[in-house]
Amino acid sequence: MDYKILFREKICSICVDSDANGKCLLSDDEICAIEAYLPKIVKIVKNLENKTIDECCKVLKDEICSRCANNKDFNCKLSNEANCALERYFPYIAEVLLSAEN
Repeated sequence: MDYKILFREKICSICVDSDANGKCLLSDDEICAIEAYLPKIVKIVKNLENKTIDECCKVLKDEICSRCANNKDFNCKLSNEANCALERYFPYIAEVLLSAEN
C-alpha cells in the first residue's frame, strides 16, 4: 500500500498548510513532519498490540515527538505554537492507518 498517497488524500486535504485542493503550501524551508516521519509512523502503528486511536496517538507522541529535532529539552517550539502537523493530526493519522489495516 502506498501510504504517501493515502495520507495525501486523507490528511493533506484537511491540513491547514494546504490549499483548497490539498496542495501543500509549506515553503522550501519547511518540512512536513508527517511526510518526514511517515515510514516510522506506519511501522509504529503496525506494531501496536492495542490498536485504538487513543493508544496510537499516545505511542506516536512518545516515540516520535520525543526524538524530534524541534523538541529541545521536552519543549517543542512547533507544539507550543500549535504549528506541529503531527500533533494536530495524530487522531486522523491513527484513524487512516487503522482503517487501512482492515
